[in-house]
Amino acid sequence: MSGDRWLTSIGLAIDDPGQALRLREAERLCSAGRVMSLRTTPGRVEARVQGTHARPHLVELAVPVWTDEQWRTVSDLLARQARHHARLLAGQLPDQFDVALTELGLSLTPNAAEWSLHCTCSDRAVPCVHQLAVWLAVHDQLDTDPYLVTRLRGRSREQLLADIRDRRGRGERRGIPIAELDVARWSQGSVHPRQV
Repeated sequence: MSGDRWLTSIGLAIDDPGQALRLREAERLCSAGRVMSLRTTPGRVEARVQGTHARPHLVELAVPVWTDEQWRTVSDLLARQARHHARLLAGQLPDQFDVALTELGLSLTPNAAEWSLHCTCSDRAVPCVHQLAVWLAVHDQLDTDPYLVTRLRGRSREQLLADIRDRRGRGERRGIPIAELDVARWSQGSVHPRQV
């Protein structure tokens, strides 16, 4: 998923002077390390942001978690493509993954209408500077932890890989259990090499 998509998904209008000013202030807070205790759980990003007050502001960004049925659809898509599975095993989200999901009516990147933003500050602007700072901190983490967005939508990397293994395993032909193999044939072939 592209970081640019993440940044635009909050519905921020950069051409609005007030919002552009808040974004610059949020960038300053983020780069100064003022976003602390950032935590991503299914449906929620939580953090504390140290602004100008003595006490940090508590910020929560919430988004709907996908249903099990939606995750089954995603797992089926990923299980059908060996290259997607290989990228996931390497700790990366597949290229164009979000584009493929869009064709299914889904997107890992939440749109502006899906987000519910909360902050303990008194600013009436939404998003406020503190929410934007958390937003930017999440954006920065996407480069090193692309599974942050799958966790946000309800599946950890381990859960997603297990789902895909289950899907791929259903299509595989099972071999004969070792106990049922003919021991007499372990060391001899049914056809002599000279007859081949």
